[in-house]
Amino acid sequence: MCQPVPPSAIMHRKPSYACFFVRFAKRACSGGSFWYKLGIWLFGLNWFVGYGGIAICTALASATSRRGWLVAGGVCYAVSWGMLGLGTLLMGVEAKRRLVGEYKTQIKAFKRLRKMSARPAAVS
Repeated sequence: MCQPVPPSAIMHRKPSYACFFVRFAKRACSGGSFWYKLGIWLFGLNWFVGYGGIAICTALASATSRRGWLVAGGVCYAVSWGMLGLGTLLMGVEAKRRLVGEYKTQIKAFKRLRKMSARPAAVS
């Protein structure tokens, strides 16, 4: 079962792929249909499958001197692109609706902040 990720667990330093993945995991756990959640996980994990598969297969190819591992690395990379495409299709309209909703909320908050900062301070 997915547990909510506390805001303190998300690093607020320089953005990295780990922060990006934590944000994806948080979104995958927060509501949505099964297909949306599956799409989020496929979208987030494709990086590890692609580059991790290439790294592991390249290391195995150099250790064993077999070219078959290089082909396997290429297959891992191709599978990661398939995961990316399938994840994007599964997230589909629901992801678009969520992103537009988040954007509208952020715009409203920014306008409210600008309005509050434009008011003259009360002099006592």
